[in-house]
Amino acid sequence: MLDKFIAQIRSVLGARATSSEKRAGPRILYFLDPVAFRQDPACLVPHFAWVRLVEQAAGLMSGGVALAANAVVCEKWRQDASKGKARLCFELPTHSPLAPFNHRRADYARALYGTGEDANALTDALADVRRAYAPDLIVTTCQNAFAQKAFAGIPALYVEQAPLPRLRQNLKTYFDPSGHQIGSLLETRASDIKNIRLGAEDWQELSTFPDQIREQIYARHETYPEACAAFDDIRRQGKVALLATQPPDWPTYEGSYEGAVPVEDLLYAWGQALPDGWLGVPTYHPHFRLTPDMESALATACPKLRFLPKHLSQGLTELYIPEADGLITISSTSAATALIFCKKVIVCGQSPFAAWCGHEAMDIDDTDPLTQVEATALLAFLSNRYCHLHEDLLANPSAVTDIFTNVMTAGDCGQWYLDMSGWSLTRARAVFGLPQAAAAEALASA
Repeated sequence: MLDKFIAQIRSVLGARATSSEKRAGPRILYFLDPVAFRQDPACLVPHFAWVRLVEQAAGLMSGGVALAANAVVCEKWRQDASKGKARLCFELPTHSPLAPFNHRRADYARALYGTGEDANALTDALADVRRAYAPDLIVTTCQNAFAQKAFAGIPALYVEQAPLPRLRQNLKTYFDPSGHQIGSLLETRASDIKNIRLGAEDWQELSTFPDQIREQIYARHETYPEACAAFDDIRRQGKVALLATQPPDWPTYEGSYEGAVPVEDLLYAWGQALPDGWLGVPTYHPHFRLTPDMESALATACPKLRFLPKHLSQGLTELYIPEADGLITISSTSAATALIFCKKVIVCGQSPFAAWCGHEAMDIDDTDPLTQVEATALLAFLSNRYCHLHEDLLANPSAVTDIFTNVMTAGDCGQWYLDMSGWSLTRARAVFGLPQAAAAEALASA
């Protein structure tokens, strides 16, 4: 594929655009996994929100961006370009990388969390991309051991939706220079994050953010009164662990947890494992839920499971976190919200939050929640340089170039993220979707 990729570069950038050419700015490669889809190879098109962000920042640095993805995604990226603008794409194989796994996508997903050492057509294709394009920075939205192997030694950034409360929120984006599901700063620098401190006044205000999120965002949701009433009926029967499920065909479900089974079997296993005195309440991602008949069968099979009404159980996990005693999940980002609310959290899969909590459903009673000091430190880290309002990054692409420059030049990228000298309460309120001080006082008195 090397010759094909070189020809693509020349067709877009010109005949002199070779890997040895002196560049005005960095070459950035945005990688989207070409294989991890089920029925629709275009399922990662929504990730263009981040590709556009990278493209804008690269232009500010007099650099360039190329997209490496499957052919369908590449074609849609070309079509998305403004008139007369050519976009460089490298079309990656969609099916041959599955051959070593007998074309079982679940097995491929598990390999994404491995070492990437085994031979694979995706590794070979990405190695050709590397030789042809010679990128200075890799940006990606996925955990992929084959890409990490192919691009070893090149600075990388992992970008996706920020691990913040999302209900009634604008899009938030995070950039991590260390890893996605494995090896992220949240995992590798957990002890440093827990030791973050701010000035006394800022610290005191930040420590009230969970209460403010509950009162100013969750309590104003139209379903909040009904949801709380339904949850209270269950809460009176015992301690409640939310069982936050994920779509079963996502790599973060199939790949991050070796025990991944059909969702109904997973819920049964979690329910059966709960200690005496605990009940499990399943909640669903907006893109997947069990049928009412399956819920009924599970409730009969496992007396520790309780199910919320259908219209209150999907896409509303956050509403229940302040009221629950704990949360169990494979790798849902709802774990981060539960952590900042000082709940007992169990993360069963490979996830950035696994370093902060327990890992087995049976251990939830013995799992310590974060102290308020630890939760406030986590809030400070997330609202410093790790998470951003996406609209702010679009309006101020120099904030993205600062991140790119740090990753490409700093010896210890994590230290830059831990530098709290520029932390701002105003920015923190914006990142968490809270009104600024004057507006907050008006809301409180209303």
